Amino acid sequence: MPITLKDIATKVGVSRQAVAAALSLSGSGKVSAELRAKIQQVAAEMDYVPNQTARRLKGISTKTIGLYGAPFVAEITQSYFNMLSEELYKCGYDLLTSYGFTEQTAQHALRAMIMKGVDGVIITTQDNPLAKMKDVKTPYIYCPVTPADSFDIAIDHRNGTYNAAKTIINLGRRRLAYISNAPGQMPNVSPTIEKLAGLAQAAEEAGVEFCHFSTVDTKGNSQLLVSRILDFGTDAVFCCNDYYAARLEHALLASGIRIPEDMMLVGYDGLAFCDLCPVPLSTIIQPMRQFAKESANLILEKIQGTSINRPANRKLLQPYFYQSSSCGKRNAFLDTMPLRNSFPTLEYMWEQERRQC
Repeated sequence: MPITLKDIATKVGVSRQAVAAALSLSGSGKVSAELRAKIQQVAAEMDYVPNQTARRLKGISTKTIGLYGAPFVAEITQSYFNMLSEELYKCGYDLLTSYGFTEQTAQHALRAMIMKGVDGVIITTQDNPLAKMKDVKTPYIYCPVTPADSFDIAIDHRNGTYNAAKTIINLGRRRLAYISNAPGQMPNVSPTIEKLAGLAQAAEEAGVEFCHFSTVDTKGNSQLLVSRILDFGTDAVFCCNDYYAARLEHALLASGIRIPEDMMLVGYDGLAFCDLCPVPLSTIIQPMRQFAKESANLILEKIQGTSINRPANRKLLQPYFYQSSSCGKRNAFLDTMPLRNSFPTLEYMWEQERRQC
């Protein structure tokens, strides 16, 4: 049986009301500091866990934010979740995650989360299940993978590839290629659409050639993909993510292609292993720390009622180009070693290094 306030009161020898006051998140002054400390110690020893749903029904904040999204899909997502948890913790909130793979399981997962008494919800999937649940009154923000109807915060993937492509073009490259797993010359898969659009815009403005190659169209054959890239006369390749770029780098080197002399190579996401590639990989970094801070600030504004009735925020965060050896730039970070540990993204690793210095 769960431990109750009455159980703690009996153990300490005080009233149930005194225990409730001592464990209150608001820091009620109805009990002395000495008695509060004693009650909290006994509660911890008895493994007391507050009934958050009951607290919510009484209008008491549970200091918990629900996050709906797939937490272990990719390192970039994990980093965002970790950073978001840190940002919320600074404000006294915990993070509860949930996910559903179908429309039905999505709504079930969200209702279960809301029933646990979360103060607010952050949606990070491309689809917004809460938009179809009209009876839900819990404050929420919508932060999809790419900009969508009524979004609050998203990454500007189009501008990310656009700015990186302009840098590469200014370095003299004239035949750009983009590699993804989306079939066709102009796929309709997000965020590939946005990334392609940014590259195409930069190429058109500069009057250079541009082409999209799909690993689906080449059936995953790396040598066939390299052959098609070379037939196009490519001198700079952008990939949909860092994994594709790292895999392509090996195939290019095995074919005798020099990086960056013959071909420059750019990934996307900003994963830490970019610095560990045979030719350290340039990448476009998604600003996850800023994403986490903006998400935390906005959901807390919604909870506090300062923005609950405002229209969608529609804030686009800007990725930034991390130029390294694969694009011919000397990278000072390659001369350093982690002081204590390694982390999944460059951004997260740099943060930890700064904290330890």
